[in-house]
Amino acid sequence: MFVTQPLDCFVRLAIAELISTAAPPNSSLWLAIAAHQHRRSPHQHRRSPRTASTPTTPLAIHSPSLHESTASLHQFLSMEPRIEQSKSNREIRGSDSSSKKAKDLNIEGYPVGGLSIGGHETCIIFPTLKVAFDIGRCPPRAVSQDFLLISHAHMDHIGGLPMYVATRGLYRMKPPTIIVPISLKEDVEKLFEVHRKMDHSELNHNLIGLDVGEEFYLRKDLKVKAFRTYHVIPSQGYILYSIRQKLKPEYIGLSGNEIKNLKSSGVEITYTLTEPEIAFTGDTMSDFIVDENNTDVLQARILVMECTFVNNSITVEHAKDYGHTHLSEIVSYAERLKNKAILLIHFSARYTVEEIQEAVCALPSPLAGRTFALTEANGRSGASWTLRGTISHGIGREDANESVRSTNSGIRSEGIANRSVFSGIGVSIRSLAPPMTP
Repeated sequence: MFVTQPLDCFVRLAIAELISTAAPPNSSLWLAIAAHQHRRSPHQHRRSPRTASTPTTPLAIHSPSLHESTASLHQFLSMEPRIEQSKSNREIRGSDSSSKKAKDLNIEGYPVGGLSIGGHETCIIFPTLKVAFDIGRCPPRAVSQDFLLISHAHMDHIGGLPMYVATRGLYRMKPPTIIVPISLKEDVEKLFEVHRKMDHSELNHNLIGLDVGEEFYLRKDLKVKAFRTYHVIPSQGYILYSIRQKLKPEYIGLSGNEIKNLKSSGVEITYTLTEPEIAFTGDTMSDFIVDENNTDVLQARILVMECTFVNNSITVEHAKDYGHTHLSEIVSYAERLKNKAILLIHFSARYTVEEIQEAVCALPSPLAGRTFALTEANGRSGASWTLRGTISHGIGREDANESVRSTNSGIRSEGIANRSVFSGIGVSIRSLAPPMTP
């Protein structure tokens, strides 16, 4: 084999290819890379500027012994940056420079990251809970989340699932817990079997199938419950509940010693307080709002719900035909939504960010001041799509430099919060043509 590119470039490209294909350590290309690294003299590690008159000399690569190659490869890889494994809140970083400057939007005390463009990709991340809702194309930051909740099997919501599991395995993270609708569990298991057969990888994970109404404890202070949604294929949403132990009212005011004595004598001095914190709908028609079994969804501290269409260019009937929700329906059901904050996601790629901002900022009371929108910032096709937050204020559009302020009583708006950039790796989607639907 002959290479006419600079060696560093070749090595980087080759290693990227080998990692992406999970090639075994004794594959011929791994051995070739190891051999070249082993044979390079010290001065070759320093690259001198190439001039126009400097010819490119082909490099002949020969296969060495397995022992020599393995040792050399180990030496080469030891010089590469390592993923820090000791941090419990470890995150996988991407190459997109915009992600380094991005900051999570804080809603009701929860940092929120992610991206969502109807028909292209949806992945909403709550990093302090280590939870991701849907996986889209597996943005790199999602890999750091230990729990993944899948709403339905459309590709823009589940397409990155194998990569999510494979990447966690690559970085030796613990197997994730993945929750899917019970109707999908068998097919998802088959999907992983196909990928195991193709790339000879383990793809370790804990797959849980939940039916509507069923619960699963993610940890002792956090559980998830599935609720019914209404899409064109089987789907469901999820509610995250916080679980806390609270001192019973009759014991409030007692001294520490008195409480300790009661507890040691076997008296139950606390009760369990379970509160709906976050509800995520995935794709759905507005029918979930009037479902009598979804009371907790409408009372969760934060409701993350789809809002594919926002103005009169698309009718409510069209939205229903495709299993989606129109902003006008949310307005009509506003009195039912008791949530402290509402995050709208999954806007159609047909809209510009200005159109979305105009629609959301004009929302009437009682939606004004508590409704956020997950939007892209730089137009439609051919642009770099960056996720930003917009909040309604019910007055009209104000200066874009104004900010959203959080107080103990909740979130109040002061203009358009389009400088509250949603964090996450891979938040830019390049050269996407807006689809006809959604």
